[in-house]
Amino acid sequence: MSRLDNRLRPLFNVGEAKTYAIAEAVGRATGTKAFAKVRLADVFTIANTGISNDLYRYALSAHFDVLVYKDNLPYLAIEFDGGGHDSRSDEKKNELCNLFALPMVRVGPHHIDASVFEDTAVAFFIWQLHCVDMFLETYGNDPYEKYDPIFFISVQGKARSWPFAYRERWLGRLTKHFQKSAERFEGDLRLSYSYGLLQFNASFGTWNRSGQFRSIVAQKVTEDGVVWGEAELSLKVSGLSESRVEPFHEVSTFVLGMVAERMYGHAMRFIDDNASPTKMDFITHRIRQWEAEGFDLRLAANLNWRE
Repeated sequence: MSRLDNRLRPLFNVGEAKTYAIAEAVGRATGTKAFAKVRLADVFTIANTGISNDLYRYALSAHFDVLVYKDNLPYLAIEFDGGGHDSRSDEKKNELCNLFALPMVRVGPHHIDASVFEDTAVAFFIWQLHCVDMFLETYGNDPYEKYDPIFFISVQGKARSWPFAYRERWLGRLTKHFQKSAERFEGDLRLSYSYGLLQFNASFGTWNRSGQFRSIVAQKVTEDGVVWGEAELSLKVSGLSESRVEPFHEVSTFVLGMVAERMYGHAMRFIDDNASPTKMDFITHRIRQWEAEGFDLRLAANLNWRE
């Protein structure tokens, strides 16, 4: 290796490389293109826009880690926030995205590690914007239609029906195991599970505090006990138009999928290893603790065990 070779720097750090690879893979399905290290001044027309000199200089020197293009226009910026980020620079980038209406989502290692079936959280954010725009194109003027990715029966580029029904897919996998092990349960639970009717004894909820989402999924296995899981996911996004803000923040589907996977693991240990269930009182205490920390309930079903 020559001395000059030692002066070459890698384009990405590890997290940025993984983020780019995810965006590139999703692009093959959505028809978008992912580009690396694109300068802000090549994305925004900053001349004669009235922005401050400070922002102008920043746009000339700063870049996006990953930029997703659609129909030859910037569509979504993705910033990988590892260690050493300058919060002042981050705020400038957020401000420019808000001014020029370019959606930008900030991700970290936990968004790459967070996964449900074939999707990481990073991939889900790209799919989310894609689906939000499809929804708004069809129902944008109907105040009675509410966006939820779980309602998509099919999405171009996704090979399966109901592609974002993550919690339901894990519940479906659990159904056959509960049916085979119906004798493990007592009373009405044994009857219900022998017929594969898990949904009547399944409870779940998602809470939100300033873009930090926490979810619980619980499945009743005894009169006063459950198998359960919990998870959380943060969401930091700038540059969304008013019509896109609320639907884009509907990430409960993904977080519940993460939780359902963990619940599934606990359920299998209950069946196969005779592990003890968790008392419902513990789940109630957990929820009250979150609410005391300022988390507000976003959605829930069958939360009778909260009382």
